[in-house]
Amino acid sequence: MNKAVSAYLIATHGRREVTEDHPAVRQQVANIRIFVRKVQSRTEEQEGGKTNYYFDYARKVRGLSSLPKLERALTRVSEGHFLIMDGLSRLWRACPNREARDRLLADLELYSSKLFGVRQISPLSDLTRETIDLLMSGALNPRFQLAPREVKRPHIVRQLQTASASVVSKKVRRSAADAKAHELHRIRDELQAGTDRVTNKMIADRANEQGLRTTRGGHWRPDTVARQLKRLSADPHSEDDI
Repeated sequence: MNKAVSAYLIATHGRREVTEDHPAVRQQVANIRIFVRKVQSRTEEQEGGKTNYYFDYARKVRGLSSLPKLERALTRVSEGHFLIMDGLSRLWRACPNREARDRLLADLELYSSKLFGVRQISPLSDLTRETIDLLMSGALNPRFQLAPREVKRPHIVRQLQTASASVVSKKVRRSAADAKAHELHRIRDELQAGTDRVTNKMIADRANEQGLRTTRGGHWRPDTVARQLKRLSADPHSEDDI
């Protein structure tokens, strides 16, 4: 039996009762829907499954205690699976000050490997400190539209096509690994601008200095760098997971 995909939505304005058609979360639902479809095969999409949505309404967020449904969802998601959000920066937008933002980040540390952002194509645990600071700062454009905005259709209950959580997690990890490969390519290009010969050890050292971690949270080594640099030009369905 397929397990349901778990997704989290947050509303910071509008009516307090949050459902899938709430104006503040409608685009979040659309983004999550198209993302799940992208990581599904046709067979998986046809089999489908239920999406478990967790909703919070919070005008001010001072820590994880301000988001009880998020905390509940994170404790329910099993290891190796994700709670999907359309964008992780949403968590900090309603924080009134730096103290509240830092407290929320500290509260999420225990669950950071479970919380996946579609916009970031990464779980929170794999992001660099620089990226996390950017998410917390509120400097990112709050508008994020992965899919065309859905037009509300009254009297029609829209069911999302989803895959089992295990299948989605596997393909999400593959997407995350591809994102890491792009980061390593960027670092290699930066190094090549300043020297004639760039080694995998140089790339690994620079990646570790910048806080970039492997998809399992480890430090980079020359051999893991070599494998990832070949990733995008090799078999797109490679199962390498570092």
